[in-house]
Amino acid sequence: MNMSTICGQTEFDREIQSSDLPILVYFWNPLCEHCVRVIDPIICDIAEECPNIMFLRVDGRTSDDLVDRFILLSFPTFILFSGGADIAYLDGDVTEKRLLALLRSYR
Repeated sequence: MNMSTICGQTEFDREIQSSDLPILVYFWNPLCEHCVRVIDPIICDIAEECPNIMFLRVDGRTSDDLVDRFILLSFPTFILFSGGADIAYLDGDVTEKRLLALLRSYR
């Protein structure tokens, strides 16, 4: 699986700028029951199905700088990056079908 956990803005920027692959960033909160019980397993499944996409997971509770930078209003939030630029956003109650459709459109 091609998934990493990011702990700060410097590490985040390095990953986003250096990747040749599209990157799906998953902003979550461990206190969000929906994130933990529903979205986490979906992300793990999708990461297995999409080896040409890099997956980054960011804890929104401990990454205020990134939450502020992207003006995140809720968790979970997904931002797809390609070539260092953010190209798509999804937030709220996102289904596996919506995530896969998004990722397939940018492969």
